Amino acid sequence: MTDLCKAHGLDFFNKANENFRASRSLYDEKLYNAASNRIYFCLIHTALSRALSNEVSRDCYLRKNEKIREKKPDIEYTIDKSKIENNIRGIGVKDPRKFSVLLSTAKSARAKADYFPEKVTMQELDKQLIDLENILKSEGVLSD
Repeated sequence: MTDLCKAHGLDFFNKANENFRASRSLYDEKLYNAASNRIYFCLIHTALSRALSNEVSRDCYLRKNEKIREKKPDIEYTIDKSKIENNIRGIGVKDPRKFSVLLSTAKSARAKADYFPEKVTMQELDKQLIDLENILKSEGVLSD
């Protein structure tokens, strides 16, 4: 694996950890819509970190985005979330079934938070946060 992939993997590992902490803080502050976004991106960053640490080419999940590059020249890649969502088994997470179920649930909650008038509820996030913490512990993002 290239040093760049290792560095990117560590960067996404750290982002996953930060997003988990942010989701807990936002949840505690009763900011459930924002918490749902952080849960979703925590999972995306965990999967991307795992892919890079398992020597999967970054080009599989990071794509050059010329449209963004025109506006922000320092950004070369964007995350291809749909490829991550559709290839959890190939990424090498420890329990792909549980990861996929939680990612799908988190994606739905994020869509509700971002695009629909109703809010994400505490009850919706309770189980997501418990499942997320368990997954992150199994993936080594969080320690026991």
